[in-house]
This record gives sequence, structure tokens and C-alpha cells, in this order.
Amino acid sequence: MPVSACLVDSTALFRLKGLGLIPLMPLLPACQWAGKELLPSESEGFSMISPIERTINDHSLFTGDDFSRPHQILWHKNAYIESIGGWPKPTRKEDLVIIGGGMSGLMSAYLLRDKKPVILEQASRFGGNAKGEAWNGLQYSIGAAYLIKPEQDSGLYKLLKDLGISHDWTIKSGSESNVVINGKLIENFWSGNSEPNHQATYKRLYDYFMSFITEGGNTFPDYPTQDAALRRYINKLDQEDFYSHLERIVGTALPSHLTTLLEHYCYSSFAGSSKEISAAAGINFFAAEFSDVAVFPGGNSYCLSGFPQGLSGNTGYPSRSSSALLKSSTALAGVCTAYFFYAF
Repeated sequence: MPVSACLVDSTALFRLKGLGLIPLMPLLPACQWAGKELLPSESEGFSMISPIERTINDHSLFTGDDFSRPHQILWHKNAYIESIGGWPKPTRKEDLVIIGGGMSGLMSAYLLRDKKPVILEQASRFGGNAKGEAWNGLQYSIGAAYLIKPEQDSGLYKLLKDLGISHDWTIKSGSESNVVINGKLIENFWSGNSEPNHQATYKRLYDYFMSFITEGGNTFPDYPTQDAALRRYINKLDQEDFYSHLERIVGTALPSHLTTLLEHYCYSSFAGSSKEISAAAGINFFAAEFSDVAVFPGGNSYCLSGFPQGLSGNTGYPSRSSSALLKSSTALAGVCTAYFFYAF
């Protein structure tokens, strides 16, 4: 597989990474027939690197992330550099290079599009943790599936409106949580129907999370913050892990199904156990799930597919998929960024 190494000299460098979430309710709107064959930005060229994979056929297997390609070089970086005759000299100069073509990277590129940023993404498709697929016209998410419903005066709502997709969502209440346990559908999970002997514990915990999104309830641990009082409140929550905090709130051990839910959620969102993250981080993520959420067909990949056709390199700002970072270093004129590119 041919691989080439390039060096870019840039005056600014962004490293951005997003986190995916596990939904708490049946997100059927994230798995539905597409209302549009292609978004206006999805030209034939862009579709090859679009966050939505549209070439799935009846015999396709689960795709997911493939780390074997970059690991072949990154785990043997010195040998690879030696094999190409040492670090290459800069071949181009750019005002801005963004490392990572996920939700944060693409959104930043869109907002900074007047800078004509170069986006480097190691995967063959953009999207990061917010990719999707389409099979026979049915779009579905294989990563981040929804957004907390933005207020109409927020920057996120303005962005979605600019992309022309602000009315393509379905609004669902995060508190409407149905789950499947051992092949059986459990409706209204927080009523404790799956563990009737612990219904009081379920209700106490449900009321506790709802208090963070209810006017006059508990203070939501929103961060980063410059407010001294809120910072002290968050610091206190940081002294306790999420799991122990919830057990203290309900005054008893958490039932098995609740424990499983928390573990699945925390590993998906934080790559760690509920016993490893702080109560502040856990509440910040988990309590927000109880508010209204906006679900697009294909999940968050649908949002990313609304970005301009310029991602394909045809117009607007350039981009490179299958391009993994080797090294970035500060230079006299800015930042030197070395990356390797897979030629398929």
C-alpha cells in the first residue's frame, strides 16, 4: 500500500476530539429512510469521504473504525522515517491546519472557512465518532446519534440553520427511556419495571437527575466556568467518583440494571468506568440526557454531511482523509505539521 509523507508549515494548529454517547431511548429517528437522496453538499467526489457511507450492500459486514493502517507506521515511526530518508522538508504553507475531521474538526473548519483551513483526518472518511451508513436508502448512525436540543439563540442552532437542516430533526424527550434487556423490550426504564424490588431507588435517581434540568432545582455543573462559586461546587463534586456519588444520593447500593446502564454509558462517553470519572463529569453528561434531544436521520453524521462540498477539495477549503499526524512542532514562522497519506 503506497504511503507518502508530507510536511506542512502552518501558523496555527488545532487538535480536536469529540465524544460519542449511548442513547437512553429508542432513537428510531436516527435510523430511518432519508428524506433527501443526497444533501446539496454531497457531490460525487464528496460522497467518497462523506461521514455517511452509502456503498453498503446486502453482503457488507460491520465497518467501524480501522486502526491497523496508522498503527503500522505510528508503532514503528523511527523505522518508517528512516525508510523514507528522514523527515521531509515543508512542501506547502497554510494559515491553519486542523487535526481531526470529526464533529469538532469539521465544525471548526466551517466556522473558520474564511481561513481556508487544511483538515487532516486519519480515517478514510470524515466524521470521527459521528459516522453513519446508508443501506437501501435507510440511513443510520454507527456513532453519536443525537444532540441536546439547542436554543434558537444559540450558536449551534444558527449553524444548523446555516446548513439548512434545522428542521430535519425529530425532537425526543430524554426521559422517555425504553431499553432492551436479554431480548425483551422494557418500556419506561426509569419506572423500575425491570427490577420491581428497586423501584424506589429508580425513582430517587430519576428525580435527582431531573433536578439538574428543572428550574429551581440543583445547580448544573456546567464547565469550563469563570464563576468562582460554581468552580468551588464543581471542585467538590470532583472529589467523589460518579458511581459512589449516586450510591450516596440514593442511600443504598445501585441495582444491577442501573449499574450496567451507567457502565455502558460511561465507557462509551469517557472510555472509563463510572467509578473512574468524577461526579461532576458524570452529572454534566448524564443529566443533560434527560432534556429534549434532537435526532437526525443518520444521527450526527447527517449534520456533518451538511458541510460544504469544499471538504472534497474541489472548492472552498481543502481537506485530506487517510492522513494521519506524525509530528507537529513549533517553528520560527509557526507550526510544522508532518503527516502521512495513504494512497489507495
